[in-house]
Amino acid sequence: MSGQETFTPTASKLKYIPPIPNTNLLYSHLTEAPVLRTPKRIVASSANTGPTLTFTLPSASMDGAQVLSTDDMGMACMFPKNLARRVIKTKLPAPQERIEWTPQLAYSIKLIHDNRLSLLSSAAADGTTSEVHAPVLDESEREWIRAMGQDLPEQDHFQWLAIRIVDEFIMDPLKDSAAVAEVVVLGPVLERGTYCRLLSCFVASFGHCTIVDVTLLQGLVLLIESASPGYLVADDLMRALQMLGRRLMEQHMMSSESLYRLTSMICRLLDVTVSGSIMKFNRVINQEQLVDILDGLLDIADPILQFQGNYALQAFRYIADGEPVLQTVLRLAGGITEAELEAAGNHELNPANLSDSLNNLRQAAGESYEVVKPILEGMEVSQPKQIAVMMRLVEDIRSGTRYEWYLALLAARTFVRDGRLADFNRTVCDAHCRDELFFQLGVCQILGEIAMDPVWDHLTRQLAVDFLSTLYKGELGWQHHNSVVQWLFAIITQASELLEPAVRDHALVVLKDLGLDNTAPPTAFAYSLKSRPPLPELSPLLAKVLNIPQIESDLQTHKKRRLDEGQKPVYIPPLARANLQAPDDYELFPLMDKVQEFLASCSEVMLILGDSGSGKSTFNRYLERKLWMDYKSGSPIPLFINLPDIDQPELNIIDKQLRAHGFSDIKIQELKQHHRFILICDGYDESQLTTNLHTTNQLNRPGQWDVKLIITCRIQHLGANYRDQFVPRLTGSDHSLADDLFQEAVIAPFSNNQIVDYIDQHVPLKDRTWTKEDYMDKLVAIPNIMDLCWRLCPVLFTIREIRQEYACHEHSFMMSL
Repeated sequence: MSGQETFTPTASKLKYIPPIPNTNLLYSHLTEAPVLRTPKRIVASSANTGPTLTFTLPSASMDGAQVLSTDDMGMACMFPKNLARRVIKTKLPAPQERIEWTPQLAYSIKLIHDNRLSLLSSAAADGTTSEVHAPVLDESEREWIRAMGQDLPEQDHFQWLAIRIVDEFIMDPLKDSAAVAEVVVLGPVLERGTYCRLLSCFVASFGHCTIVDVTLLQGLVLLIESASPGYLVADDLMRALQMLGRRLMEQHMMSSESLYRLTSMICRLLDVTVSGSIMKFNRVINQEQLVDILDGLLDIADPILQFQGNYALQAFRYIADGEPVLQTVLRLAGGITEAELEAAGNHELNPANLSDSLNNLRQAAGESYEVVKPILEGMEVSQPKQIAVMMRLVEDIRSGTRYEWYLALLAARTFVRDGRLADFNRTVCDAHCRDELFFQLGVCQILGEIAMDPVWDHLTRQLAVDFLSTLYKGELGWQHHNSVVQWLFAIITQASELLEPAVRDHALVVLKDLGLDNTAPPTAFAYSLKSRPPLPELSPLLAKVLNIPQIESDLQTHKKRRLDEGQKPVYIPPLARANLQAPDDYELFPLMDKVQEFLASCSEVMLILGDSGSGKSTFNRYLERKLWMDYKSGSPIPLFINLPDIDQPELNIIDKQLRAHGFSDIKIQELKQHHRFILICDGYDESQLTTNLHTTNQLNRPGQWDVKLIITCRIQHLGANYRDQFVPRLTGSDHSLADDLFQEAVIAPFSNNQIVDYIDQHVPLKDRTWTKEDYMDKLVAIPNIMDLCWRLCPVLFTIREIRQEYACHEHSFMMSL
């Protein structure tokens, strides 16, 4: 194939006309001009499995031509291995533990279902197993499955929860994006009746929308794609396609982005139909209306939208056949019997037999009707309908009404759906049609969707970006198309704008490597490739089912208030030594690093000591701010407590502080039972306390608060046995100290470098007449002043914070007058 972009005006439409195979031309794998070949004769095999198509393919050295293979391409092998099918893996609930997140419920049901199927498969007489990769489980997950397999009431409870969540969604009049994102994760694990009710609800809800609801549309398509075998009803899918078609009729009123979303979703729905997931679909769909609408896309001078339209129109040609497309193609590979095809479906699909099938199909299209017909009839004499389908396929390839690039892309999408990325890699790199414009656009789209999809792991998404970079550089030797290059640039740029730093930063490095980091991408190709709603952070439907108080919105409000209450303080990271017994010249370490180690450990209490004015309070407030900045739903909740402000902190300290922040008793009880806290207690010495707050508040005891406790105290306040006031005690009869649950650190005086950092932050550049070196020279020249600075700099931080807070309150007061 020439692979050139050809746009021909036809009946006032700008249509894309791909190269049409010539009956006297076999195309080589060359990226330059095609090489004329004499087609070899199709020979029937005499094997007992039935006649097959046999071809003598030209050798790589024939006519001096070099055939590019995956092995020759080096960097083309971006995906080194096949993976498991995509699944949202979560922490599994302990026995009788409350489900906290709907994806957790979905994963639990999936593991139980997969285990049941595995047991049935093991008991089967033939011992056949599926080639589709199952998720890799760790020992804790396997142990959970073993335990849950004996707990039938809990299994029933999981199914009941799934049904009730679907009921809540159906009854919800709003069906906002959070509810859609939550309920669709249950699609693959629902029982048939519940699934069909949910699908009908999605179809009806989308039909009632006055404008295109992107999240609802994505949810509808995901729900259809995730259907278990035999679940899909043709009528629902027909209604969905017809509604999308009616929206396409309004294309003159919508943006290119909306048009792209609609057409891409239509293509995904049609992929489901041609895969054979819906039986007899070709008998109920009104194809003509939607085909006419899609044909209208060819009026648009946009190669991406033209690709979407052509891809959908190709799918409609196969829907008319009434059987799965890839099974039809695989029959041409030879050596795969009808029984194997019916039993295995697409599991028999692999790059090798796909390549054989397409090669045979291409060469059959180069032969005359009289030669091909008896060979096809010899393959399946008992299946005249299938012979007619295959004959029609060969004739359409010959006439140029069906295209090899569609079949290759359909197989590539099948591999990606099943997690078989190495097979996708080989299929793409070895494709005979790889110089075709539409094939290249389809590959770009698939890779872009992998890069944007958070269900894939970070490494896989980074490899997808690398694959896009390889295509941009032209390292595969593919035919150059300007529109492909522009879309590659736009897709990598889109990846560089993601929130996930692992993918975003990698894409930024790739853009810099390509010399595109300071170049604006073409706006005409800025189509969003996010193929699913964002993974749900909250589970409002589950909360309704379980009558869980809405805590997260209150926490987000509290977070905003805490971050807004004061300006970010001048902060110099303090250094510390291990304990009071360590000498002053003992090796120092960053205090923040030590605190992070504590939070990640099994310890429960950390004591931070320091002299008066050493920066304990400044550190505590900075730590609280940092924890709130990093906070996500389900993370431990930071709670700063100024101990002198609490009446009798020896008892119910957390309850008192939360009430002061406006939390109701019901929500405090919810937080106590189902959330973790990082308690930052400041000013132990100022409260004149001598009790062990961890013990008197019964922290981390059964039914009590789940807490990591950080306490700061002046060194001067401590007695000889100060550890008794802070080390947790065991719950046994002797209440002995649990030293392994305790850590401590002592803040060290400021160093010269820290004083220089303070000058940099504290003295505004625009007001400086001295450099920081000038300041240091003067400080060193004055006797004993450096020792004073070491001890007073943290005090100055606190004074500045007080001044800033006072100024903020004064401004608020004046504004209220």
